[in-house]
Amino acid sequence: MALDQCEPSVSYTPSDDGTAITHVVVTAANQACSVVVPVTIPSGSATAAVGSIASDQVGSEPPIQWVTLNGGAATVTLNPPISI
Repeated sequence: MALDQCEPSVSYTPSDDGTAITHVVVTAANQACSVVVPVTIPSGSATAAVGSIASDQVGSEPPIQWVTLNGGAATVTLNPPISI
């Protein structure tokens, strides 16, 4: 299956005071998408409570978080949160 066939999407969760993005929620039309979904963050690291995540960074490029959906949406916690 190609990534496009999964129809991935993301939504953002703001901090309580609205000054930062604390989480990214990754979903797909087929939550059991068999390919990883790339999420690029400006800096820092991320963890996933549901699903799994692997980080990849080349040189000074922003880190890419490769998210695997395991039958449901994956909530990616950003560390540090992204200021908005």
